[in-house]
Amino acid sequence: MDCIDLSEVDSGGYLRRFGEKLMQAGIPIKATMELTERCNLHCVHCYLGDQEPLRRQRARELPTARWLALID
Repeated sequence: MDCIDLSEVDSGGYLRRFGEKLMQAGIPIKATMELTERCNLHCVHCYLGDQEPLRRQRARELPTARWLALID
């Protein structure tokens, strides 16, 4: 196990090297998932207009159980 030089933690050296090791190993550092393309906010000032057609798209979206399986 490598010893950590605390001065490098503050300067970002340790975190940079850690990130490089993750990338070399093919391990993702972060991920973003958009669960829906629909807006579920009902803002009175919304400029998008009628959202009902977008709400109908819900049937095409993945159910929660499928998203959880993908994350696992």
